[in-house]
Amino acid sequence: MSETLQEIASKNSLPDWISPEIIENLGIVVLVILGILLFLVLRFISKLLVKFAFIVIIFALAFGVWSERADLSECMNTCDCKIFGQKLHIPSSKNPFCDEF
Repeated sequence: MSETLQEIASKNSLPDWISPEIIENLGIVVLVILGILLFLVLRFISKLLVKFAFIVIIFALAFGVWSERADLSECMNTCDCKIFGQKLHIPSSKNPFCDEF
């Protein structure tokens, strides 16, 4: 039976269909999408103030994604993971270096 997003979030554990490596690679995909979005903003928005606001937002998002991706790489070794401040438990089936609590 499928779980709702709130049920998944309340578990503080990765669902069966996702692994830490997928989350780390997803960060790269998000960065590429933000790069494409930056190109589109620079190409099609002509008002300087609006363009600047979008560029600042895109760079802030990119920095956040990059720092979380780096933290996720480190947490795969320590098994103490937080993604955007939310604690995440990695089961030993996903990472054999982590012990079950």
